[in-house]
Amino acid sequence: YSGADIAGVVREAALIALKENNMKPCKVEMKHLLKALEKIGPSLTPGIIESYKEFKKVAEKHFRPGYAT
Repeated sequence: YSGADIAGVVREAALIALKENNMKPCKVEMKHLLKALEKIGPSLTPGIIESYKEFKKVAEKHFRPGYAT
């Protein structure tokens, strides 16, 4: 999951919690997050993740040690 994906899951969980509580303010619980995860999947494909790993390898060679860790 990307940062944007996680933000979307949290927003969806908040909406689920509100709907369960008749649109009144309430706490978002684990059950709401789990329901949101069922609806929203990660946007990062295995190919994108592999591209990021390859970029990291290249960056580590060209930047000072420890910079791209």
